This record gives sequence, C-alpha cells and structure tokens, in this order.
Amino acid sequence: MAQAAPEQIYLSKNTYINERGLPQASFYEDRRVVMLLDSIPAGVVIHGPDTKVLFANHQACKIMGLDADQLQGRTAMDPHWRFIDEHGEPLALEQYPVNRVLRDPSPLENCIVGMTAASGVRWAMCNGYADMDDDGVVRGAVISFSDVTQLRQNKQNLMKAEERYRLILEGSRDGLWDWDMEHNQVFYSDRWFEMLGYHPAEIASTPDLWLTLCHPDDLQLISRTFARVISQPTESLEFEARLRHKHDHYVPVLTRARIVRDASGKAIRMAGSNQDLTERKRYEQQIQQLAFNDPLTGLPNRRYLQDQITRAILASARSQQIGGLMFIDLDHFKELNDALGHHEGDVLLKQVAEQLQSLVRGTDTVARLGGDEFIMLLENLGADKTLAQQHAQELGHKVLDALHKIKTPLAGYQVMASIGITFFDQDATSVDDLLRHADTAMYQAKTDGRNRLRVFELSPSS
Repeated sequence: MAQAAPEQIYLSKNTYINERGLPQASFYEDRRVVMLLDSIPAGVVIHGPDTKVLFANHQACKIMGLDADQLQGRTAMDPHWRFIDEHGEPLALEQYPVNRVLRDPSPLENCIVGMTAASGVRWAMCNGYADMDDDGVVRGAVISFSDVTQLRQNKQNLMKAEERYRLILEGSRDGLWDWDMEHNQVFYSDRWFEMLGYHPAEIASTPDLWLTLCHPDDLQLISRTFARVISQPTESLEFEARLRHKHDHYVPVLTRARIVRDASGKAIRMAGSNQDLTERKRYEQQIQQLAFNDPLTGLPNRRYLQDQITRAILASARSQQIGGLMFIDLDHFKELNDALGHHEGDVLLKQVAEQLQSLVRGTDTVARLGGDEFIMLLENLGADKTLAQQHAQELGHKVLDALHKIKTPLAGYQVMASIGITFFDQDATSVDDLLRHADTAMYQAKTDGRNRLRVFELSPSS
C-alpha cells in the first residue's frame, strides 16, 4: 500500500512548506496549528534565523496591511520597512523586534512599535521568543503582536483630557471636589485646601471634613442641605457657608454641586466647587459702607439712621421701653472751618465722632446727619419716663464735657454743642416727627445761649 504524501501547508498562493522542504519548521507544519494561528486575534509572524519571514497568519497580514505573498521571504533588512518607536522616532535596525529576539533569546515583552504606511501609522504591541533546537541553537523567532492603534489613540486622548483637567484645576480660582457616595470617598483639589491655608498632606481628605471645618452657626445648614440631597430628587445644590482657615479665621465660600443618581434615584455621586467669597464680601461691605455710612467719620448716615429709628419705634412698642433721640449740633464750627480750613474741620468732626461713640452702649446708635450735626439713638431707657429722661440728660452732659476736652489748633476755640432731646414710646408717630422734635429742642438750646441741652416738650397746640 502506497504511503500517503505529506500534507502540504500553504503560506501563500505560490509557496508552501512541508516536512522535507523546511525541516527546521516542523512545529508549525501541522495544518491544525496553522488553522489555530489564523483563528487567534493577534498577529503571528515566524522568522528564520536570517530574519526571513517564513509564516504570517491572517491577523498579521491585516495589521501590517500586506498579503501573504508580500510578506513571504522578506527579511528585516528590506528597505520597505518603516518602523518607528513609541516616541515617533525611526527605529534602528537592531531594535526591530525580530533582531532583538535573535540577538538575545530572552523573551521580548510588550514592545511598542509603529508601522508607517501611506494610510498612516499603525501601532502594535509586540512580544516574541526564540525558537531553539535541543542543543540550544536559535533556529528562528516567533513574534506576536496586537493592534493597539485605537488604544494608543484613546490613551493620547485621555492624556490630553487629563492635561486639560489639570490645567483647569490649576487655573481655576475655585476649589473643586468630587464625592463618591457609594464608597464614601472624596477628592479635594489643591485649590480647595489652598483657600483654607492648608497643604493637602496636612489634613485628611474625608467626606466629613466639611462638618469639621464649618462655622458652628452653619453646621445645621450644611447638614440639612446634604440630607435634602439624599432624601429628595434634587439635581443640584447651592449654599453659602463659612469654613475655618488654618489660621483660625473663617472663609466665606459659595458651594455649587451637581448630583448623580442611579436608576432607582439614589444619590451615588456629588461633584462641585467652592468659590472663595472673601473679596466679594469685602466689596459688598464697601458698597454697604458707601450706602449706609458717612465716608468721613465712618458713622451711620441719615439713611441708615432712619431705618434704625423705625426699628427702634417698633421694638419700643413691643417691649414697653422708652427710647430717646439726641440731636447734637456743634457751636461755632464754621469759625474753625473758616480760620483753619476744611482739613482741620474734618479732623475735628472725626474726633467728635470718636468721643460720641465712646459714650454710648452697644445697643445705641451714633450717626452723622451731615455737616456738624450728629444724632444719638438711645434704646431701652426703661419704662419709667422720669428715669428715662434723667438717664438721657446725664448722657447729654457727658457729651458736653467730652467735647470740651477736645483740643484744636485754633487759639481760644473751645468745642461746644447745642443738644436737643426727644423721647418715644409705643405712642410714637413717625421718624420725621422725632427728628423734627429733636431739632426743635436743639435750636431752643442755641437760642438759650448754646453749649447746653434742652428736652422737647409738646405744646398744647402740637
């Protein structure tokens, strides 16, 4: 019986290998091995000891953009190869994967190589090992590789996104944070710590860091806000709070965040920013200062005073406590102003403001109406009218004494004032009436010789 001819294994349309033709390649002559190699998703190229391509599976041809005929018999020295390293530089011949394996039989692992072609660059991650006979003589190399072009592009896109994110983090004046609520892990940006005076390594990044640093008066607000996020289907939150700085002062911050929920509506992630409101608050205070305070003395102005008198009248009606209004007008101020100029006049007005503020209680208000006119709003003088008037008049005399002690550069000039006092209780009428009554009493003091005080008395026809 005739012996069957050895099975032929085609490597390309025109060539084949068999047991006798390529004795050194017996391990891949089996058709089943070839079928297996063609079925795997990685490219496989088998080289002879001279780097010549003996076999390339279908995936190798696909990745390299060549068919089996074009690959068959090529060596590493073929000038058509255009390999580059992972930095985009031309790959030296000795660094080709096959040459590295043939030169050093130790396994080649995860070598990134770019293959340039007219259609662009395809990137491959290569692994390889040497095929050695029983005596340890290298008789070829097996190089396997996977197409990582898309992975590399994704990596580059990710790196660009990370770089963009890093630049945003570094460039943002806001402190960013991201809370993984499922695993109770939180990320705070460097800026988040910086606005509170900390280095990230100085303080633990825990979700309850908010509660640790927040102002005691804001603790309930923050707790209630986060509790609402958990219990209600809100998509965002916004609130203002104060967080303690490393140097023990509080920083006002505006917190904004978005909430991510799972299919059941459970909050699983929250990410947002903290904006330092210090400058904005300072600006708002400056605006308020201009709106409600006298720019020269810093005292409340007429507008603020009127609001305070309105509030005091309502408070007096509730508490049954008597309040008082003291109108103070400097005597002969124009003489000093004309003699020494407005600068010295302004200096005196500031000194008067300081003296008046030093005489009142924390619940009282000292205001400047304009020019050389000042008002003292006295609250909670008691329920007894006689005692209330006595207290106010005693304070009025203290004002006169304090003004007498102020020294000025004008020889022979003594700081004096005419003072008018009026009172109000639950029967008070209006702010304008009270100011008019105090003004009337003040002019009575001037008429009576200045440097004295008078109390407003309603006439029978008033």
